[in-house]
Amino acid sequence: MSSKLSLDDEIALLTTTDKSSGYVEPEKTTEKKLEQVQNENNNEDRLEALDFKKHWNRNWRKANVEAAKVVKQMMNDNEQGMIIIAYRTSEWREDVSSSSPSSFIQLIRNDNVIKKQYRNYWMYVIKGKLITLENVTIDGNVYIVNCELKSKENTAITTQMIITKNAMIDKKWKECVSVIEWDMKAHYEIPLKLDDFEKKDEEYASKKLLNESLNYLQKYLKFCIKNFGLNHPYIAISYNMIGLTYNDKEEYNDAIKYFEKALQILLNIFGINYPFVSQLYFNLANTYSDKSEYDASILYYQKSLTIRFNIFGNIHEDIANSYYGLGCVYEIKGENDQAIQFFEKTLQIRLLIFDVHHNDVAKTYFSLGNVYQSSNQLDKAIQFYEKSLDIRLHILDFNHKDIADTYYNLGCSYDDNKQYDQAIQSHQNSLKIRKHLFGNFNEGITDPCWNLGCIYEVIGDKKTASTFFEESWKWNLYDNQIILWFVCQFSNLIYTNESSYFGSD
Repeated sequence: MSSKLSLDDEIALLTTTDKSSGYVEPEKTTEKKLEQVQNENNNEDRLEALDFKKHWNRNWRKANVEAAKVVKQMMNDNEQGMIIIAYRTSEWREDVSSSSPSSFIQLIRNDNVIKKQYRNYWMYVIKGKLITLENVTIDGNVYIVNCELKSKENTAITTQMIITKNAMIDKKWKECVSVIEWDMKAHYEIPLKLDDFEKKDEEYASKKLLNESLNYLQKYLKFCIKNFGLNHPYIAISYNMIGLTYNDKEEYNDAIKYFEKALQILLNIFGINYPFVSQLYFNLANTYSDKSEYDASILYYQKSLTIRFNIFGNIHEDIANSYYGLGCVYEIKGENDQAIQFFEKTLQIRLLIFDVHHNDVAKTYFSLGNVYQSSNQLDKAIQFYEKSLDIRLHILDFNHKDIADTYYNLGCSYDDNKQYDQAIQSHQNSLKIRKHLFGNFNEGITDPCWNLGCIYEVIGDKKTASTFFEESWKWNLYDNQIILWFVCQFSNLIYTNESSYFGSD
């Protein structure tokens, strides 16, 4: 892998449109165009943009765009105050002596404070002439809008402080955090434009219109090159999103190529022990797994895990995610003992950092159930499926695909364990939800109907069995091989059933 990116390689992505698909195709870039973009880059290198060294993901970017909108509006309205974008605010602690009405902890308890969540990030908008920070670490950014910020003991901001022209801050802040003067272009106009591109990408991706999604991501990339040059975290973000979209398109070689481009940039800028670098190794691992290259996938999961250990220690959400990825690959490889080991490590961390009623905890229980089912340890499989189901029933609507899937797998384990009443109940619940979600004529109802038919046949209720076999059969009318198999099974059932579906002689 080259240590220096070719400008021609970057610009060539973005110039020609295939009118039949709306998809942007590469084109050789002219010397004039290269010179033009190079000159534009030289003028923009001084922009002090959003920091991505610790926080970088979509929620971080989205939250800071919303903060920038608030800053602009407050400046237009001649208001004063502070906007905070912080990670995991549940970890904030208050000193009981912090009773000043202008102290930060007291201020955020005020009902007039605007609060908005972006997954693990929170935005707080606090208006006032004087704000005091005491006994709090803000893991993120702070925007100071023409107010005075004072600080007492045990106070820290981890990432950036962005201040407007008339803001007043203690001198010590410049020694311990990156203090930047508000710039309308760098902190509002550019992020807002990039956010628009990302929203378009998300809109088309949600509709599975992935070529259109790629078009907007390539516009995003071109805009970033124009404003930041080639060796900037925003370029890596662009490549990462393009890689993810190629992965969704199942064009895995292209996905790998763009993840590696992003990785090269970040290694050049930050070095290896950096959260975004670990995520790129994680994304490469996912793609190699999807490509069925499991040894390569394990290698990249382990690289991701090593970096995350160095950054976060043993207990962190990203550590759990790396363990979970390793568990999934070992499960696919049929190495169930290894899979169980990694899923149990995942579960231990997720139970420590999340409430028990959390989707990631339910997902881990479900995966453990799958591995124990594959290992024919049916009592343990049932135990973990039931734990997953309890959580999902608590946090999701009953008519949810994940609940249907859990009932289905639980039904299979009960069936294999010869607990037929429980198996019937579980499969019927799965069938009911899937019919509600997808209608009566959908491939999702085929398996539970067929399993119910088999169970009723085993317990001697041939008439009910034939009803479920027929319902399962309907979805497969156009697949001749499946039809032939169904006919053989159904005919044998009719032959042995005196009061069959078609009656007796």
